[in-house]
Parts: sequence; structure tokens; C-alpha cells
Amino acid sequence: MVCGVVVLQACNNTDPVAPASPESATPDSHVLGTATVGKEVTTAVRLIVTGTDRQPLVDARVRWEASDDGSVSSVESNTDSRGVATVRWTVGTRVGRQTLAAFVTGLQPATFEVNAVADRAALVRLSADLIRVTLIGDTVRLTSIVEEQFGNPVPAPVTMSLERGSRALMVAGSTFVARERGSAVIRATADTATSRVNVLVDPSPPLVTRVSPDTLRPGGTVVVEGLGFSLLPAAVELSVGGQVASIVSATSTRIEARLTSTYPCAATTARPVRVTVAGASGEMAVPLLTSTRVQLQKGESAQLLDASLARCTELVAPRENVQTKYVVAVLNTSLTASSTAAFEMQGTGTGGLAGLLAAPRSAASATESPVAASPNAALLTAGPRRGARPLPSVPQPSNADAAHDHYLDVQRAVSARFGSPVHMWQRQSKRATASQRSAVAVGDTITMKALFASCSNGRDVRARIVYSGAKAVVLEDVKAPRAGSMDAEYQRIGDEYDRVQYPLMLANVGDPLAMNAMMNGDGRVTILFTRYVNDSLPGIAGYVSACNFYPKSTFAASNEDEVIYARVANAAEIPSEWRRSMRGTIVHESKHLASFGIRFVDGTPFEESWLEESTGRIAEELYARTFSSSTLWKANAGFAQTVGCELSQCDDRPIMMWKHFSVLNQYLRGVDTLTPLGASTGGDFTFYASGWSLVRWAIDHYAENESTFLKALVRGGQLTGLSNLTRQSGRPASEMLADWALAQAVDDVPGFTPARTQLSFPSWNQASVFAGLAGTFPGAFEARPLKTRAMRFGSFTAAVPRLRGFSFSYFTFDGAQTGSQVLELRGEAGTLLPPSSLRVAIVRLE
Repeated sequence: MVCGVVVLQACNNTDPVAPASPESATPDSHVLGTATVGKEVTTAVRLIVTGTDRQPLVDARVRWEASDDGSVSSVESNTDSRGVATVRWTVGTRVGRQTLAAFVTGLQPATFEVNAVADRAALVRLSADLIRVTLIGDTVRLTSIVEEQFGNPVPAPVTMSLERGSRALMVAGSTFVARERGSAVIRATADTATSRVNVLVDPSPPLVTRVSPDTLRPGGTVVVEGLGFSLLPAAVELSVGGQVASIVSATSTRIEARLTSTYPCAATTARPVRVTVAGASGEMAVPLLTSTRVQLQKGESAQLLDASLARCTELVAPRENVQTKYVVAVLNTSLTASSTAAFEMQGTGTGGLAGLLAAPRSAASATESPVAASPNAALLTAGPRRGARPLPSVPQPSNADAAHDHYLDVQRAVSARFGSPVHMWQRQSKRATASQRSAVAVGDTITMKALFASCSNGRDVRARIVYSGAKAVVLEDVKAPRAGSMDAEYQRIGDEYDRVQYPLMLANVGDPLAMNAMMNGDGRVTILFTRYVNDSLPGIAGYVSACNFYPKSTFAASNEDEVIYARVANAAEIPSEWRRSMRGTIVHESKHLASFGIRFVDGTPFEESWLEESTGRIAEELYARTFSSSTLWKANAGFAQTVGCELSQCDDRPIMMWKHFSVLNQYLRGVDTLTPLGASTGGDFTFYASGWSLVRWAIDHYAENESTFLKALVRGGQLTGLSNLTRQSGRPASEMLADWALAQAVDDVPGFTPARTQLSFPSWNQASVFAGLAGTFPGAFEARPLKTRAMRFGSFTAAVPRLRGFSFSYFTFDGAQTGSQVLELRGEAGTLLPPSSLRVAIVRLE
């Protein structure tokens, strides 16, 4: 071709033209866009070469050089007729900017660019082939990188899934959590690439390093610290003494849990606190207190007045190996006299007592003993000791007191139904009924109404005035068997009322004439001795009627006066003996007049019968004190100067404290089935004495001034019964019951002094009085009447089929205590939970 050009020029006879030199090399496009690594660029690479004549330079040689590990279809190529050199470019395997340089001799290289991007995912590379998780609840820590075939990272989403091992791992959102010992496989997928990793859940056994508190209690909170615990509360088990606790929170080093409240009653011992995770356990022994530990020195006592404390009691052995003796009183804190509770006391010994069978010391001591018959009935066969004066002929208290108590309930009903008579008197003009009577002289006769069951209908009683004094008018029924022959005895009764009994009542209890002025009375109490009481109310020595406080406009049969009705002497009775028995009755009934009148004036409800009678017995006791200075308040009076003197009639004192202690002796012999809050059966009258004992004990310990306390108690207010007594004492009823119960067991026991004075009767030496009664009437009374179940230390079961409300059952334990004695209260027939009203009080005697 060149030759052709040369020949042409020669033939034309012209000068030859010099070939053009490359002037420029211009890429068709510098940036060629995006290409996949290792792949050919979609668009061919074109370089335009022009000559110095600015025309396309044909057949110019171009050398191509790709960066990285890229390649071209031809390392060299020539421009075509349009001055264009073309090549196919396969980019390298590195992601990012890659270049292709085109070299033309004499010119600067021309550069082409392409953005090399990764190919589709070919591999998911995981951070480990095997992952070991050593903590339950921990998450699997796994990272992944997606790569294509050349190892370049691919920004493709990775999906993790659990291929197998769902027991070992659980899926929580986008994470995997270890929940049980075992193995699992996690699959990672990105596009079509898949990889797998093996996971081994292999926790180390948990290590317990600390448990708090240092002594655990049922139902309480426990905190366990250590290593290797679970992060999942559901995957960790915490047990204390074999019982699983409820997990509150859990971390790898700390567990907080709440103990169950159903631990069996047992002595306090170290129990394993065990943390179990994935079948492996760690533990530490910590004391578990399922009992109420009671460790007493001689003379000390304990009140367990919360149901949770009373259910299980541990009598801790003293440090020194000595003989010990305890009195344990199980209390029925119910405030309802008719309620009863059945329970079992189960005992277990530890240490040297473990395995010992603690049978009762005697069969009789652990079984129900019948309530003694009326003391008077027993005396008919037993008889007094030699030298004692015979007991006066008095009505059987089982009938008299029961009927009297029922009648008090009737009086309360009258008051509740008709209200206070104060406003009734205020609405009517004053009349001179009582003042006219004051003008009647001794020896005159008047007609009065004997009222009992009805306020509207009464029996007319024609009576003669035998005494007219400052505060008392004494009348005798003209139909009395000994009418007209006992004036001297009646006059002595009236005179004593004026001089002793009324002032005593006014100063210490309340005014029997509190309503008198309002009723336009004569300022005196009328004491009517009538055979109506003997004939219509056998067994009752005396009574008062609230009906007499109302005007006749309300009750036509009302006497509109403070009246004490009392029985007359029978034809066979010795007048002096009759007076001896009646004097205490007058004081007792005078107290009822005071209580009725005061509460009518105040507009407050009548007192409950048991407390009304108990304070009546207190009034008798105050009267009894007037005969001997040795029976003053808190004088710890014994038998000789009180009951003994009454029985032997060492002076002109009446029968009073005999009734208190003879019936209290009976109450203590049947204490399980009796209560101071009222009659347990139709013939039960023991609450007169037990109620007196409770009130006397409360006054001795909580009254700064005996008279002030008693007058406030009689006045009462809106509260009645135990609510009234607790308000005056300032102590809860259950606390008083506990101390009063223990005082019955340990008062004046030789060689024993209680650490708390509440475990005593400061005014009375009960041991002396009961010993005196037993010595005077052998077989009728017991020197130690308190019914107890005497037990040895060790294992036993003792059933109490009936424990009356607000009373107590006693157990005694004595001997060499070489370990703890556990006492558990259970329900009837050994059911797990005892009645909810039961509590426990304990005192150590030795």
C-alpha cells in the first residue's frame, strides 16, 4: 500500500507527504461505570487517536495495561479507519476502583476507570467453628462475614437460624440463649451461601460463696451470691432444706428468692442452700429457723402471741447440763365463751433427747379430767377437818349463780330495749313516793312489788320495816318463816351497810344511789328480805331488778327505788348462820345497783354478765379485807387469815372468799373446758371465780390506784367485757391471757421468783389458800388443782379434744434437758394447721 502511495506520487511527479504523527489519544469515556469483579466490562473500551492533522490516525498502535489482576482481550491493538482502538476489559478480583491505561507512543497514557463491585455471596465466614457457652442464660456471641468467590466482603444480610438443639438453645429475637446443657447447630445463610457453627452449652457447676441472712426463716427472703449462676430465673433452681424457693431475680453472681412458708416444724439446724443449674449444683449449709426458739433462764418467760410464732416452738437446752422444768400454756385467744378449739401437741427431741418416747408421767395427767362437782356437794361427804366449824347451809352455787347470771342477761336486755330511764324521769313531775316512805317508822308495814321475770307484773309483798338508817332501809316479809324473831340480825345487817358497806362501795366501786336523786328517792337502798325469793327462785340468795329504776309510767310494777331482794331464813336455819351467808350477798347486789345506776345516768350499755359478776366478787373481796389488815391490797394473803378464818369463824366475818377460792379450785381442775367469759354449760358457774381472778390479777398489775381503776371499770363507757378491761389495763387481751395463765401455774411456787411480776398474784398466795382448802376438806379440794399434762422430754403426741375460748391448757416438761425440745401445735387428729386462735406462753421454773 505504501508502495502504492509512493508510486502514485512518483507518477504524479510531485513531492511525497510525510505521515501524520499521533497528536492525541482520547478515551471514548474515562469512566466506564460498574463492573463485577473478575467479569468483563460490559462496554468495550474505545480509544480515539488523532494525528497532527487533527484527523483520525489510522493504524496507530495502542498498548493496554490493566491494574490489579485485571486483563484485556488484547495487550496491543491498532486504531481502525476512524482512529479508534478497541479492547475488551476484564476487571480484576479486588473490589473498588480499577484502571486500564492505554499507551500510544509519544503521548501521555490515557486512563479508563471502572468501579469493581463484589460478586454475589459465595461464602458466609463465621467467627468460630465451635462456641462453648459456660453460663445458662448467656447469649451466643457469633459474628459473620459474607464473601464472594474472590474473598471480597459482600454486604448481603445474614439470616441465623437454629438448625438443631432447641433444648440447649432458645431463640430470643435475633439472639440465641443457652438454657440447658447440651449441643446445638446454628446455620448462617446469605443469598445462596450457607455456613454452620456448633454450639456446646457446658456450664461449670455453680459455686455458692455467701448466703444472707445468716439464719433463714420460712416465708422470708434469701440472697445467694457466688459464681456460675444462671441469667435465666427459670433455668435456676434454689432449694433450702430440700424445699424449692421462689426465684425473684437472678444474675450470674446473685440470686434473690423467697422461701416457702410450709416447712415442717423442726429444731433449728444448718440446712443446705442449694443452687442447681443444668443438672449441676453448688451449696452451702445455713441455719434454717422453722421454729420459734425459746431459750430461757430460770424465772424467765415468753409469750408467743402471733399464730406463726406459736405453731412450732423450740425449747433450747441451756448451755449447762442441768435439770430444767417448763410450764407451757396453750391459749385459746378467742373472745367468745362458747367457742372451742381441738388440737394436738406433738413433741420431738434433739441431741440427747432424740428418739426418746416421752409418754405422760401419769395417764391421768394427760387425759380429760371431769369438772368437779359443786364444792358444797363434795363437802357433804368429805366433811371439814377436825376443829373447823361446819360450813353454813348456803344454796348450791351451781344453781344459784347460773340462775343469777341468766337474770343479769335479762336486765341487760331490758336496758337495751327501753334505754335509760333518765329522760323518762325528767319528763314527769316529781312525786313523793320514796320521801313518804322515809316518814314510816320502824315497825310499820308497807307493800312492795317483788319483780323478777317481768317488769310489768310483780307480786305484792307486805313487809315490816325492821331497820331505818342513813343509807339502808331493811324490810322483812311478814310471811317469812321466822317473821318477827330476827330483828336483831336484820338490824346488824342494816347497821353494817350504813357504816361499812355503803362507804366502801362509794369509795372503791361506785354509788349504789347514783339514780336516787333523779328518782326523788330518800337517799337509801331498800333491802327487802322476802320469802318470794325462797319460794319462786330456789337457790338464789339475792338479786336486783333494773325495772325498779324506771317510773311507774313505764313499768306499773316498778318500786321506783333501789331495791335489793334477798331470801329469808328458813325455819331450820340458825339466824346468825343465815346472816353470815347473807352479808356478802348484800355487798354483791349493792355493786349491781351501782353499776346499773351509773350506766343509766351515763346512757351507756350494761356490762357483760361475766364482768358484771366478776366486779361483784371484787366488791365482796374488798368487804372481806375490812376484817383483817393482813389482807390489804397486794399483801399476798394466805389461807389462815382469810378463808381459814371464815371457815373457823375466828371473828364475826361472813362467808365470802370461801366462794371465790372453792370455785376457782374447781375451775382450775377443769380449765380446758371452762372460761372466765361465761358459762360453758347450763350448770357452770365457775366464771364467777375465774372472772374474779382475771380482774383481780389485772388490778394488781395495771392499777396505780385500786379504787380508781375499779371505779373506771364499773363505769365502763361504751365498751364492755374484755374491751373494757383491756382499755383500763392498757394491755391487749391476748397478752393478759398469757400472763394470767402462767401466773395460775407458778404463783408462790416454793423457790421460784418470776423475772416478770405479771406471773404472780400480789394480793393472794393461791398456793397457801388451796393447800388450806385441801387440808381442811380432804378429798374435796386439791392443793394443786391446776390441770396439767406432765410430760417427759422427747417424742410424744397429746390430744386436747376441747379448749374453751379465752382459757388455756397446760403442759409441763422436766428432767435433764440434753437437747432441744420441739413442740408443734396441730389441728384435731393431727391435721397440719392448728386452730387460728391458739397461742403459746412458756415459763421456766427450774
